[in-house]
Amino acid sequence: FDKINPGIPVKIVNTINNSSINIIEITTNTEIVSTSIGLEKLNSNPLAATPEGIVYKYLTVTHSIAESKFTKVKFNFSITKQWITENNIDSSKIYLQRYELDRWKKYSSLATAENSTHLTYIAEVPGLSNFAISGDQAQQSSTSNISQETECTSGNRCYESQIQSCTNNKWLVDK
Repeated sequence: FDKINPGIPVKIVNTINNSSINIIEITTNTEIVSTSIGLEKLNSNPLAATPEGIVYKYLTVTHSIAESKFTKVKFNFSITKQWITENNIDSSKIYLQRYELDRWKKYSSLATAENSTHLTYIAEVPGLSNFAISGDQAQQSSTSNISQETECTSGNRCYESQIQSCTNNKWLVDK
């Protein structure tokens, strides 16, 4: 960039295939002159610390802007539905993790679009660095209405926020 004006968001449209990043939007608090920003998809975690959850992609963003100059940085990124399904990921628990202060810090994302193959998210972070796009696995749902403690003789109970009735000596969720 020749110049980034303070308070005016600058959108960087990604042209690197298979990086998952669509757009990086940065806003600075001061004028930045003659700077460059680079994005690289990494095949593995470049750091000793391990991010939480299941990692979809690792990325690094190189730049020459001092951390204190960023007002906000927004990432628009996409994840394949296939990865979400194969890894039993809760699509509402997708994160952009940023490596800062010698650890990975999770930043929440918001789903903004969906097509037949991808979900698109936006996440806001305080600066540029190494990143991991990750997700938390979906809670295991019971395929049966029977609780862990299955034997009973009679009555009702509350178990894991569900009302259950004793039917045929088994605890069943009331519907």
